[in-house]
Amino acid sequence: MVDLPSGRKLTLVNGIFEVPDTHPKPSPARTRFRAEGSADAAAELLSLERLKDSANVTLDPATTKGNFVAQVALDFTLIGELTKENLNYQIDADITNFSAEKWVRGQKVEAAVLKLAANSQGFYTRGDVKIGGLPAAVDYRKPAGDKDAEVRIQAVLDDSARTRLGIGLNDMMSGPVPFKLTGRVGSEDRESRYQIEADLRDSKISELLPGWWKAAGKATKVTFTAIDKPQVMRFDDIVIEGPGTLVKGMIELDANGEIVLASFPSFGLSDGDKATLRADRAPDGTLKVTMRGELFDGRGFLKSATSGAPSEKAKPQSRDFDLDLKLGTVTGYNVETLRGVEMRLSRRNGHIRNFGMAARLGSGAALSGDLRSYPGGRRVIYLESNDAGALLRFTDMYSRVVGGQMWLAMDPPTADHGQQEGVINVRDFSIRGEAELQRVAATETDPTRGQGGQQNFAAGVGFSRMRAEFTRSTGKLAIRDGVVWGPAMGATIEGNFDYQRDEVRLRGTFVPAYVLNNFLARLPVLGFFLGGGQNEGVFGMTYEVVGPTGNATLRVNPVAMMAPGFLRKIFEFRSADDSKAVPPYSSPSR
Repeated sequence: MVDLPSGRKLTLVNGIFEVPDTHPKPSPARTRFRAEGSADAAAELLSLERLKDSANVTLDPATTKGNFVAQVALDFTLIGELTKENLNYQIDADITNFSAEKWVRGQKVEAAVLKLAANSQGFYTRGDVKIGGLPAAVDYRKPAGDKDAEVRIQAVLDDSARTRLGIGLNDMMSGPVPFKLTGRVGSEDRESRYQIEADLRDSKISELLPGWWKAAGKATKVTFTAIDKPQVMRFDDIVIEGPGTLVKGMIELDANGEIVLASFPSFGLSDGDKATLRADRAPDGTLKVTMRGELFDGRGFLKSATSGAPSEKAKPQSRDFDLDLKLGTVTGYNVETLRGVEMRLSRRNGHIRNFGMAARLGSGAALSGDLRSYPGGRRVIYLESNDAGALLRFTDMYSRVVGGQMWLAMDPPTADHGQQEGVINVRDFSIRGEAELQRVAATETDPTRGQGGQQNFAAGVGFSRMRAEFTRSTGKLAIRDGVVWGPAMGATIEGNFDYQRDEVRLRGTFVPAYVLNNFLARLPVLGFFLGGGQNEGVFGMTYEVVGPTGNATLRVNPVAMMAPGFLRKIFEFRSADDSKAVPPYSSPSR
């Protein structure tokens, strides 16, 4: 029995001590025995002053559990003491029900069966283990006299494993990620360096990098070198490669996981992208982000701006940053592009302090934006363009508007992703290719056309003005108090864009002969009984627009035309989501 200082015990059995030949001086000796006991007792033995330098592994006896059986062989010379120079040893151990708290980067390691080998040349273990609950195949070696250990790990990181390990990527990634890790584990203050290869084929990516979205099933691989230093973590030689995707660069993080430096000389998230991205943290903590390029697919950034949904547990991001962007061409939806794009944006303490942009779109129309202040201290982001249709197609809001002078004002985004109130105003535009709308307009201007007459759909339906208030929240856009009118007809608009579900639900009333019809609805007494509400006229027909964003379907209920305004609500299309009323937006004067 071996009694340890704590009272733990080890049992030695089948012991043999022999001196095969006493003639050589000093004489060689050999010892063989089997050791049995608990893993915590073995950990205590290896931590003793006499053995810890040769053990090549450090385990805390208080947090180590399991049982072991080991075959031990010692070869030494009889010189009166044991030294490293005159001792060779071989230990082969089988450990069962093993667990050690905080053994690998603060994570618990468990194994039902673990084989361990140690000799004068080093320490070696191999087996199937769980690291922080993550099943992994591990090959671990630590040569004698070397402060660094060699490790190979092969595992699959799924959603639950990332949560248990505190990796914190589940807001941006879902699905299994097989990976291989090979490298050296530094001891004390020495750096650890790992080569990592991950397969993202079966994972879904939601802006893991700015503007990067990837569907599950799209083959993509990531390779990089992770360098773990005291107070610093670097990811060098990053290569993300897949169909249409090629990103190369590096990232450096501080002890809190905040970016110190990120540099991507090649930042291509789609076919044809030619751009670079760099982020530097200034001495005052501000992150300065610079993007340059000839061509870049902006659809990923547009998707992030509309449908990005932060986790309920995520803390508001209040990092101060400055964005400086210059791109030759930015492609959007519906084959629309922005050209000569320049944008500058600054955020301090979670609030936008400066914003300005300029670009050209469509057939050369200008698009500009800035941050404006109004009485009462209110600030709004203001966008203006003389081709509303091109901008709506670029953002995939609605593809059938042609022309139009537009201005839009809305609250700047905040770090806590709060609601943004806004108003949009468009003048002198037409809608083409909306067959149902054109049939309604043709019938109103010439009733005989509703009975088989030929209609000219190429010209579209012209409107003089549209105005609507909106509320933007995470993944949704709610439209209210919308009204549009023109020479032939007008309409009211309300409803929602749900970008997370890729769904549009709008409804309202078409008002024929808008000016006269709505004038009658505003007359005292007569308007009260016959009108359906402000801007709805005496007679009108209800409609709804439903379907995927960018390609929704218009449906009209002509029966409502027979009912006076105050009965029209009976025939109105009801939305599946009648959200609570939102306080009216106080728009800037224009």
